Amino acid sequence: MNFPNAPQLRGMEAFPPPIKAVHRARIVNPQGPNDCDYHEDGGLAVRADGTVAAVGDFTLLAVAFADRYEVIDETKHGERPTIIPGMNDLHVHWVQNEVRGRFRNSLMPWLEEHIWPEEHRYADAQLADARAQTFFDELARHGTTVAAVYSSVHESALRAAFQHAAGRMVIGNVIMTSDFPPYLKQDPEEALAMTDRFAEEFGGSYAVTPRFAPSCSAEVLKAAGRIAKQRNVWVQTHLSENHDGTEHDEVELVRRLFPDAKSYTDVYARAGLLGRHTIMAHVIHASDEELDVLAQTGTCVAHCPTSNEALGSGRMPVERIRERGILYALGSDVGAGPSLSMLHVMQAYNRVHAGHADVSETEALYRGTLAGAEILGVDRVAGNLNRDKEATFAVLGSPGTRAYANPNHLLAEIFAGSQADLEAIVRKTYIAGRRVF
Repeated sequence: MNFPNAPQLRGMEAFPPPIKAVHRARIVNPQGPNDCDYHEDGGLAVRADGTVAAVGDFTLLAVAFADRYEVIDETKHGERPTIIPGMNDLHVHWVQNEVRGRFRNSLMPWLEEHIWPEEHRYADAQLADARAQTFFDELARHGTTVAAVYSSVHESALRAAFQHAAGRMVIGNVIMTSDFPPYLKQDPEEALAMTDRFAEEFGGSYAVTPRFAPSCSAEVLKAAGRIAKQRNVWVQTHLSENHDGTEHDEVELVRRLFPDAKSYTDVYARAGLLGRHTIMAHVIHASDEELDVLAQTGTCVAHCPTSNEALGSGRMPVERIRERGILYALGSDVGAGPSLSMLHVMQAYNRVHAGHADVSETEALYRGTLAGAEILGVDRVAGNLNRDKEATFAVLGSPGTRAYANPNHLLAEIFAGSQADLEAIVRKTYIAGRRVF
């Protein structure tokens, strides 16, 4: 996947850029699902071009680089803060930020009563611009620097999101050509023309975004799939979120609307919307056969444990996802999710799967950092703090001053905090060496 303006890797040239600063703090640096480097008294050396020169024990870095840099000692004021990579949010609706976590209901009534009326307000370009700035400022405040973002149906809202986005963002305007609801219904030709125009304009930072299968006809879904392939852009949508046996059951609604399809997943397969550049959110109630299709096509999954809890949607079967080697990372799913804090989402990930799957604190951190960068194809420059990547990271306030034997112990203490604690714990955020919060 081609991302515009992606920086070239540095450090192999004869004269690499000089060291600008060394940040001193605990450092937790994920390398894989259960592989994590940890430095109790760590140093992160950042070059003048915003890339990582080295990460390791502070004392060793001090000797290696002598006095050629500024030391930014994050440990002052009696704290022992922690540096982690910038976090990823693989599924977030920025146009729902003002009503996040406010309502507890099943999926379809919640959308009809609260979410769609809220998104309708984003036809106002001035409101959209102001709220986009607020949303992306909040992402930075929570240490999120990589995200897959849903906008509304409105062109002005999408442009506002791109204007204010910082970090590695993939953004798409939702396609809604059915009567769910009538006041957001788009003309199919106009919606597809706008999608194609944006895909050409924004390239690898754009996602073709059918809201979910019920919001589009089979013909519109197929046309959206063609656009995604022709323009080589991302696809993001929802799959099997709600199956509660009521009259509002999402999975049953899809069966009624698409009687020729074998399953919810098959609706997207027939439309050509599955593949390595597709992110399906939720995937809670998919059958084994559907999961096999996702695995065979390389389709990725955004796992949203906090919103699944909030709407009573159920637990994503992470053990069945893993068995098939399906790539997945965490998402907040704001507005159903109550918080933009990915640390809060990581906390929920460990809680909801305890007793069902083998999960750990370091894996939760991986799912909220490097895993998202790997899925979005930016792990050569983002996702962790390895040498020559962008120096994109968050500085967390300390849960205590004692030393920790390993990162699981430290992260467990961080995750023990309340939602309010986790929303306040990020003290600074840097993108490519530049402080943005």
